[in-house]
Amino acid sequence: MRPSRLTLLIVTFDENAGGKVKPIFTIIVDAEVRPGVYGKQLNHYRLLRTIEEASALLALGRAKGVRPLSTIWTI
Repeated sequence: MRPSRLTLLIVTFDENAGGKVKPIFTIIVDAEVRPGVYGKQLNHYRLLRTIEEASALLALGRAKGVRPLSTIWTI
């Protein structure tokens, strides 16, 4: 679990011009984010849940039912 402070830069782009595969390109930058490429499934709800946990906020809506990204943190 990440400490409850939020200093993340998140860039996400999920447009695929109507194709069947809907990849979500996401970059998360922070001093405590482990560099690398992660193959875990990511959607907007999981990204929201990660932000909520990093900020020590309660999960909202559909984000309640998903796990945050936890292997990205160095601590």
